[in-house]
Amino acid sequence: FGPDHLLFLLVLTLAVVGESVTRESAMRVVKLVTAFTIGHAISLGLVYFNLISVPASVVEPIIALSIVAAAVLALTGSTREARPWIAGVIGLVHGVGFASSLGSLGVATANRPMALAAFNLGIDVAQTAVVLVTAGVLWGVGRVLDERSQWIRAPLSATAGMIGLFWAITRLPL
Repeated sequence: FGPDHLLFLLVLTLAVVGESVTRESAMRVVKLVTAFTIGHAISLGLVYFNLISVPASVVEPIIALSIVAAAVLALTGSTREARPWIAGVIGLVHGVGFASSLGSLGVATANRPMALAAFNLGIDVAQTAVVLVTAGVLWGVGRVLDERSQWIRAPLSATAGMIGLFWAITRLPL
C-alpha cells in the first residue's frame, strides 16, 4: 500500500503547485514525479535483484523525513527551486523501501523481471492517480476560494509534516 510513499507524493504536489494549478506548475510536478519514479524504479530493481542491500532501519526513517522535507517546502513556498535530481535521489530511497514489499510476495525466480515490471507499473499508476487527484482538488479549491486556497494547503502540509516526523521518530532503531 505504501502510505508513506503516497503521503510524500501528496505533499510534493502541494509544495510544487503552490498558490494555483497552472500549466507551469503542472509541468514542474510532472518533472519531479518522473524523476522520483525513475529513482525508485532503479533502486527497487537493484535491491530486488540483490545488487545492493540497505537495512530497513536506515531507509524507513529517511523515507519519513522526506515527507517532512516536502512539507517544509510546501509551507515555506521554496518550491520554485525544487530540482528533479533531488526528487530522483529521494526516489532512490523510496525504491529501497518498496523492494521489501515486492520481495515479500514470494515471486518465483523465473518470473522476477515480469514481477518487477508489473510492480513498478502498479506503483506508477497509483502515484499518477494521487498526483492528478491532488492537483484537481487544488485547482477546484483554488477556483472556489481564490487566494484563500492557502488555508487548505498550509494545514494539509503541516499535518503531513507532523505525520512524517512521527513516523521518523517511531522508525528510529532504539
